[in-house]
Amino acid sequence: MNKRSCNTCAFAIFQDYGWSNYTVEGTYFFCAKDLHPDNGFDRFYGEDKRLNYGKFCPGYEEGEPIEMDVQEEMVEELTPGQRAIWEEWLNSG
Repeated sequence: MNKRSCNTCAFAIFQDYGWSNYTVEGTYFFCAKDLHPDNGFDRFYGEDKRLNYGKFCPGYEEGEPIEMDVQEEMVEELTPGQRAIWEEWLNSG
């Protein structure tokens, strides 16, 4: 069985949103490669069926997704590879 999903892709970005890190209202999913047809949606606790797109995605690469807090304090905790993906994604938009 294919266990690939956007939840396990190195190019997935899960960005919390809300007023602050203490008032998180939800988490958006973004594909850093902009390959997801519905790029930019609330992942609904990781249960949104659109996250299954990773099974078919030509750019899927198994790895640890980027999980970013509202205030982006987690940037300092990213691995060098994640930091490069994060910065490229930020500069692409």
